[in-house]
Amino acid sequence: MQTCFRPITLCLFAAIFAGAAYPVTSADILSKVAQRYKSLTSYQIEAEEQLNMMRGGRPFAGQHKISLAVGPNGMFRVEENNGRDLEIRVSDGKLTWKALPKQKIWSKQEIAEMPDDDPDGQDAEPSMAQDLFSEYQRLFVARYTGFARYPDAVLENKTEKIKFDGDKVDCYVIRIVTKGSTNRLFIARDSFFVLRHIESQILTNGAQAETVMDYKTISEGVPGPELFEFQPGNGSREVADVSLPSERNIGLVGQLAADFTLNTLDGSPVRLSSLRGKIVLLDFWASWCMPCRHELPAIEAISRKYKDRNVVVFGVNDEDAGTAKHFLDKYHPDLATLHDGDKKVHKLYGCRAIPTVLVIDPQGRIAAHFVGSREETELIAALKGAGMN
Repeated sequence: MQTCFRPITLCLFAAIFAGAAYPVTSADILSKVAQRYKSLTSYQIEAEEQLNMMRGGRPFAGQHKISLAVGPNGMFRVEENNGRDLEIRVSDGKLTWKALPKQKIWSKQEIAEMPDDDPDGQDAEPSMAQDLFSEYQRLFVARYTGFARYPDAVLENKTEKIKFDGDKVDCYVIRIVTKGSTNRLFIARDSFFVLRHIESQILTNGAQAETVMDYKTISEGVPGPELFEFQPGNGSREVADVSLPSERNIGLVGQLAADFTLNTLDGSPVRLSSLRGKIVLLDFWASWCMPCRHELPAIEAISRKYKDRNVVVFGVNDEDAGTAKHFLDKYHPDLATLHDGDKKVHKLYGCRAIPTVLVIDPQGRIAAHFVGSREETELIAALKGAGMN
């Protein structure tokens, strides 16, 4: 049955919690907030973010408008407009496009988005990278499922009105102090959605920063399929890859590769740092991922051809070990693969879409980082760039 896409009617959600005790403590309220956001599967959210900063005695201010839509089967669309640049990242579940409409350029990649099995947004280790979609999904949804863990939250006000979607809505106001920041959440009393989030921080450089996130629309249900289609603007051109301004700081190239230890599918431990002096290619893949299947023959061929030229190739797979081993035995018996069953290494490298390939030079630095299926010639060029003779 197809679910209609409809704006949220705040009074409707009084029925959701009918029969339950009306929350009167911050813990009760935050528990309801966590439940509410965990229930979101397909939705659309629009927000305005205002940043105010005092640095070196000088004020700085900036404003972003953001829209995020999430559908089934890996479909999403995120747009960020800061007044100078409009950035777009959109996926129909099979292809992902990036675009800068004002510059009239766009690119596409054949990738598979990985399901998020960390609803609280609390990685065991901090991720090295966040793309535009992952960042706003975390900010708009995942973090609100995790605030219930803070027992020292303070209920400042039981009724404060916030303008939302053309109405004035009664909100609870809760203050939460986390490591390095103070958060004030304005939570709709009927829906338990956060309608305003004010975060104050002292940054590592001593600057004072305040971010105000005002949510303008929160709608649930499956958005129309046209939202997940990309139509290039008139006069725009396709390029090999678009570097979105807000994602330029997530590039892994040049960084020291984070160390880890994983077992092969046969149970032998491999520590990345023990491979110093060699060129290492890591291919994050899964048997269900069609772009991965397209690329795996090239990865396996490289592992055979260049093993005598100081190159070590490992797949990295997070599926059940038996599933991965059966697939490799049938199709790619020469590809050694590491088992990352709890996805710690996926998360460590910010791997939210596959295939992802990392090429690490003999000094342990990341020489190339590819997201999306690549041809063998491009991968070989990356190995040569990392020092393969």
